[in-house]
Amino acid sequence: MPDWKQYVRKRLPELRVSPAREREIVEELAQQLEQRFADELARGSSARAAGEAAKAQFADWANLAAEIRRAERPLAEQATQRMPESVRSAISEDGVRSR
Repeated sequence: MPDWKQYVRKRLPELRVSPAREREIVEELAQQLEQRFADELARGSSARAAGEAAKAQFADWANLAAEIRRAERPLAEQATQRMPESVRSAISEDGVRSR
């Protein structure tokens, strides 16, 4: 059986989250790959075909990492990113000081 954690670590770009959270994410992705691999084997696929099916589950690692980063951002940061620049600058620490 493939080492799915190692497979994920080699392909997943930096997530910019805590090391503990990154380990959790790697573990979760590895579990998903392992489950797909096992499901394919149970359906009668060869180990090679099962591995390819599992790997196809996450084809774009850069996009996956971007989605994870977006989901992991604190809510306040997400809300701030949606504000118009004029509002962001007005509520920034420097903006408040200058007023």
